[in-house]
Amino acid sequence: MPDEVGERAARQRVRQIAVALTDGEGLRVVALVATADDVPALVRLRGLMLADMGVAVGPRGARVSGAAGACDHRAPGPSSLSGLRGHVFNVSTEPVARRKGYARACTEELLRWFAEETEVTMVDLNATADGAGLYESLGFEVPRSPTMRIRLGSS
Repeated sequence: MPDEVGERAARQRVRQIAVALTDGEGLRVVALVATADDVPALVRLRGLMLADMGVAVGPRGARVSGAAGACDHRAPGPSSLSGLRGHVFNVSTEPVARRKGYARACTEELLRWFAEETEVTMVDLNATADGAGLYESLGFEVPRSPTMRIRLGSS
């Protein structure tokens, strides 16, 4: 099983983006590629997202917003000859920093990465009611066919 998990991780490209507030002429938004040093803040931001969904949260840190993107291999099709599909997830912003463009900066940086550094031609995401307007303003649309899901196993 560990070999299978490692193999899957090697096939999947992932990019995590964080927004940092820097001093200068007022506060400046900087979207940057997250590094291992950002893991605690990104885990905390994921906790904020999960808290908004009714799940327990962790301690606060320095980053104010974050988002992740992954490239998944799927069967090739007419809209994706490479079979590579992008997915944006874990978009979250500190409550006191919301509505200031930070989630937009993270999402725009992920879309730039998908467009310029991968072979992705289509990007999916699951939107909350609060985030839907942002994603629509960036060009995301509700697909014609809704996603369906089944949970396998004993959970």
